[in-house]
Amino acid sequence: MTTQNADSTDATGSPPTLSWLSFSAALVAVLAIFFFMNPIWEARTTDEVDQNIWFSYVPIPLLVWGLLAWERKLSWPAWFLETTKLTLVKFGITYVVAGSLWSFGGAPTKPIEPRTEAPVGVTEDLFVLQPPPAASELDPDTLGSLELRVLRADGGPVEGALVYVSEGLERLRFDVSPEAYELRHEGESFAPGPHLVSAFRELALIGDARDLHTAEFRDASGKALLNRSLIAGGERRLMFPHEYGVLSLHCRVHDATEPSVALAVFAHPFVGLTDADGRVQFDGVPSGPLKLMTQDLEADEASVAPLPEPRAIELSAGDVLAVDLTLP
Repeated sequence: MTTQNADSTDATGSPPTLSWLSFSAALVAVLAIFFFMNPIWEARTTDEVDQNIWFSYVPIPLLVWGLLAWERKLSWPAWFLETTKLTLVKFGITYVVAGSLWSFGGAPTKPIEPRTEAPVGVTEDLFVLQPPPAASELDPDTLGSLELRVLRADGGPVEGALVYVSEGLERLRFDVSPEAYELRHEGESFAPGPHLVSAFRELALIGDARDLHTAEFRDASGKALLNRSLIAGGERRLMFPHEYGVLSLHCRVHDATEPSVALAVFAHPFVGLTDADGRVQFDGVPSGPLKLMTQDLEADEASVAPLPEPRAIELSAGDVLAVDLTLP
């Protein structure tokens, strides 16, 4: 590094330092990035806080370099020492202020993105209550409707078949009911199924008034995702952090004597059960390429028949599209 001044040290032999005014200006600049890029006093995710941290540290070496050159004090020792000093002062201020704010207002939360398939090795810690993601803004002029019918191979309608949009909505978020979905153990099982539960909607598990139970959720492979113990008449609340598809729910304590029920967990509202004529209708569906899936769920057990191939469709804005789906 060349110096703009023939003298790279002061009278004491130490490297020159930035003036008080230059150092203060650089400190204010990096603090402003940290505090205001994603305002830390608002409810924020850890990803946004990480952005604030990285973008506030990156300019420090460049700011010091430029200010030292402007003051004609540029040298390797001066640049290294002033960069270190500014970094430490900035860290100390942000650590104290941010830590104090988060102590009173709550720390940032780790974002959990919805997924389209059941995860592997999920721990119970992910099923805590949390604010749902903000719904996407949808233009009403871009929406359409689906009139679906599920038939057997012989042409007969299938009542109680699960029908849903399986692909095409992954990047969108939808409103979630603020009311908890109550799932009560009625002595024989967790109420007759299947149950349709939205991701990010509170699920209230209510125990049988006469006995102890443990609610266990299993994915399509039979792997247990989580379990929650229920005292007699007690209630536990949880929330599915993304889409899981069809799960089975049973009592782990009475597994041998109680039937399981099906629980369909989706991150959008376009899921339903067919009526006696094998029909179900979805309104307000975002237009574009979509895929539809149907599954035959038995009402008393969470058994799933072999799945057909997804049906690819193209929904145009304002269109009412009628589609027949066939189960094996």
